[in-house]
Amino acid sequence: MTSDQIRDGFAAAKNRGIEIHDSLALRIKLPPIPHPFPAEIPPEDEGRCLVVPQVFQADFFSCGAIAGWTVLKAIYPNKGRSDHIAFYVSCNPSPKNGTPTTRLVKALRAHQVRVSVKRKKATFTDIKRAIDAAAPVIACIKKPGKDYNHWVTIFGYRKRSKQNGEGKWVYLSNNGWPILGSDDDRVMPWERFKGLQVDEWLVCTGKAQIAQKVLRSNLARSK
Repeated sequence: MTSDQIRDGFAAAKNRGIEIHDSLALRIKLPPIPHPFPAEIPPEDEGRCLVVPQVFQADFFSCGAIAGWTVLKAIYPNKGRSDHIAFYVSCNPSPKNGTPTTRLVKALRAHQVRVSVKRKKATFTDIKRAIDAAAPVIACIKKPGKDYNHWVTIFGYRKRSKQNGEGKWVYLSNNGWPILGSDDDRVMPWERFKGLQVDEWLVCTGKAQIAQKVLRSNLARSK
């Protein structure tokens, strides 16, 4: 057996393990497996990112509950399995309606997350201001080609000066569901995100600052 075959075998076993976990999570609400989420910002760009867990949803309708848990876990990293179950039950996502905004907001507030509800489309400045204040954003966006929307967590931004080519991006934790089927799902150009966003987004803070917050940029770096 070659090294490539061994590597492929391990990868297949890992993927199968995640599939089994997710099938169980759908039935007994196990906390989704957290995955590391690289969020480096190129040295020629300015930007900031917050450290949040990357969480996968186990079905097609619990994106709101998972986006909310991503934020809750980021603010209160000691929250565990029982907290996840309680939060999921509070959100009560359904195959027909997912997690409505009012229910998501109520669940977050019940678990000590302060939520400011915005009912207009966000500007890049809005997102930058929230991230700079260590406040992740839960945003509702359209799913291209679908008749339903999708909740994502915005945990960072970056921008490039004119002399370096100019551009703006937002960093998304999209719960493991492909939005566009490309790298844009994770680091999305602002113009593309602007075209997908719905007039509803939540700015989230807590009684504690986000633990292990990392600000990465060419201006400030934390170890």
